[in-house]
Amino acid sequence: MSVGGKQQEYHTKLLRELPVPVLTQLDRDRIADTVRAAYKKRDEADRKEDLGLAKLEEAVTG
Repeated sequence: MSVGGKQQEYHTKLLRELPVPVLTQLDRDRIADTVRAAYKKRDEADRKEDLGLAKLEEAVTG
């Protein structure tokens, strides 16, 4: 008997039979564009956070 979490072994026969969907090129491009846009927005948010923290630090320390 196991207690807690346990990593089970993969059954190779079942893995071979597992259907894997194949996306169209249009869908792959759309997903890639969405991910790239999200990374750009995250980078912009990081820059704005750094700028805000720098302004706050300047206001506090004078």
